Amino acid sequence: MRETEWFPLSGEHHDYYYGYLVPAARSLTDSEARDIQPYRLTTLTRYRPHFLAGWMCEDDTIPRDTAQQLCEQEFLRREKNAVASFLPGDEHSDLRVETRLTKHDSDLVLLPVHILTYRYKDKLYRFIVNGQTGKLIGQKPVSAPRIAAAIGVVLLIILIIVLLVIFLNR
Repeated sequence: MRETEWFPLSGEHHDYYYGYLVPAARSLTDSEARDIQPYRLTTLTRYRPHFLAGWMCEDDTIPRDTAQQLCEQEFLRREKNAVASFLPGDEHSDLRVETRLTKHDSDLVLLPVHILTYRYKDKLYRFIVNGQTGKLIGQKPVSAPRIAAAIGVVLLIILIIVLLVIFLNR
């Protein structure tokens, strides 16, 4: 039998949140930016326009205040999760968290991301590389006949080995 005891709790929680990246260019989706992480943020430098002289790259297209709002939403979500995980017991209900963000700071940084987009048989494929870690995400074309042929070759090799073992053990 399950017993539950409910009682009100209140208190204060202080934490420091940092390092949330908001892609400022539309060519990199939020999910791609998350999948390609991590970045060593301490090794990055603040953005300066002369860094891009002579290079092809996309300018920031998302306004800074929009990026700031996205960051605040993420930090509010993290704070609510932190408070929820701190509460005693297995479950809780009617959790209300009033959060006040006291220091807002943001930087525009250039992340070393390399994007390759190509078309193969009328379908677009993208590869994205984290220039710091070498982590790679993307889609690649898959050829069903080649996969079937590879499986057939492996099965044939296994069949030959089994037949050889049977023949040699006679």
